Parts: sequence; C-alpha cells; structure tokens
Amino acid sequence: MVISASTRNVSSRSIQYQQSDKEQSVEVCRNGLSGEKPKELFEEFKQVADLNKRTENKYVTAVISPPKEYSQNLSINDWAKLAEDYLKKEGIGKDNQYLVHLHQSTDDKHLHIIANRIDYYGKNQVTSHNLGTRAADHAEVLSKERSWKTAKEISGEKKAEIKNVLLQEKSQSRSLGDLVSRMDQRGYIMQISENSKGLNGARIIPKADINMNPS
Repeated sequence: MVISASTRNVSSRSIQYQQSDKEQSVEVCRNGLSGEKPKELFEEFKQVADLNKRTENKYVTAVISPPKEYSQNLSINDWAKLAEDYLKKEGIGKDNQYLVHLHQSTDDKHLHIIANRIDYYGKNQVTSHNLGTRAADHAEVLSKERSWKTAKEISGEKKAEIKNVLLQEKSQSRSLGDLVSRMDQRGYIMQISENSKGLNGARIIPKADINMNPS
C-alpha cells in the first residue's frame, strides 16, 4: 500500500475535484461537515481553519492506494476504516473535520482525503515535519494490520519477476530490438537508454503498473 500526504491550503475547486472523478467518486466518510456542494463544504472548513491565525497550510491532503489484489474486494466500510485508521495515526479524530472519497474511474481504486489540521479549539493537531515519511510508515503498519503485503514486499516480488522474464527472453532474442519486442509481448515496456558511447542502460516497466488515465 502507498500513502502520500502533504500540508496545503484547499479551495472549493479542490473539494469539487475530490467529489468528481468523472462522476464515479463515492463519499466514504466525513466528520464535522454537513454541506453537500463544494462551496458549502469549503466555507465549513474555513470557519474552523480561521480559528488559528498562525498556521499557514491548514489542511492535510492524502491519497491512499492499496494494491489491486486487495482494493477490488473492499467494501465502503472497509475503505472508511482504512481512512480513519490513517487519520487516527496522524492525531486527526472527532475534533477535526475531514472528508474522504473513493476514486474508482480506473483499475487503481484509491482514497482522497481532505482533513483540517485545526481542531474546534483552534489548535493545530498535525505537524508538517516529516509528514510524507510518516505516511509511508503508516502504510506499512496498516498493511501489516490487515495481513496485506507491504509496498517493500510487493516491490521485491516484482523485481524478481521482471528479472526472470528478462532472462528467459534474452536467451531467445536475436538482437536488442528483438528483446524489446519480446518483452512488449510479455507485458513489459523496455526503455533503452543510450549516450554517445552507445548503450547506457535500460528501464523495464510492467504495463499493468502504468495508469493510462490517472485520477
């Protein structure tokens, strides 16, 4: 699982984007918000955010992307628990506003989160320092809690699989171009890197990992 997070300021357009996803976005949970339209929700967020005059970027935005093998079978309640478990690890709870949507217009289902760092008492609950690093750490913990493979484990398996396929096709290829073609047929894009001295290296990308229509 991959979690990316940052602190920033949001607008009604940010909320509109989260609610949209080509009309396939589904709200999975919220806290401290009653509005439905982006402008209404933004005004509610802003009322609380304005209680704190010192903090500059008053919101946490996060994207949670479980591996496909798990995300396809999650219920809305499962997605909601995943979001709230992450937020809880960042100290965001009943005293903070948050809005969570599931984006599913592509095969890579994922969550989008907007959360107010400022609580109802005007206190900033989330430090921005190392937020991205903490998100990666939370992803590992949340994966283990669900008995999912971690991002590190999945990466290791993919590298081993690519190596095996490359060795198989290399032994049967008549040329570099033939190897590139064979890898393409096996579902891999092989990008050749060259410099003035000739071949400099290659990058192999599984086609399944390429999101042709990113959300």
